[in-house]
Amino acid sequence: MIPENKKPEPRKYTQGKERNHFKYFSKYGEMLEPTEVEIKRTKEPSKWDMLYEGMTPIEKGSWNAQQRKKGMDGKTAEPINQPKLEKPKKKKPTTEPVKINFDPLPMRTASLMSNVRDSSIYKLLENPKVMGVELGHDGIMEAINLLQSSGMFKKGGKIK
Repeated sequence: MIPENKKPEPRKYTQGKERNHFKYFSKYGEMLEPTEVEIKRTKEPSKWDMLYEGMTPIEKGSWNAQQRKKGMDGKTAEPINQPKLEKPKKKKPTTEPVKINFDPLPMRTASLMSNVRDSSIYKLLENPKVMGVELGHDGIMEAINLLQSSGMFKKGGKIK
């Protein structure tokens, strides 16, 4: 029983610096009515909006880049909806490489030689023009080496 001359104590977390909506709701199970100051504050632009608008374009760009690396939108600080990466498909297990017998029997190699001589690659390599190109390249490289070793050409450096 409450004596008549005593007023009931006000609920905690409702006044002054102690005012806390979350703690009030946690303790009493009901929402705390906002004051006029709180209503006015919600209608004003947030401090972050004022800070972001005050940034130079370069500052905004570097800030947004840092936030994108973290997966966040720089202006709103919300997660960026990035497309989900597909999981890599499982590869089939590789089989062992084909074992090659490097010491085949003479009978097997003799039967393969006729097929090799009939192949287009063998005919291309036997062509005298291709052989001349190969010899020509080697000859040019040897001539350059001889000239460099004789002192006519110096190795490397700028041409003056």
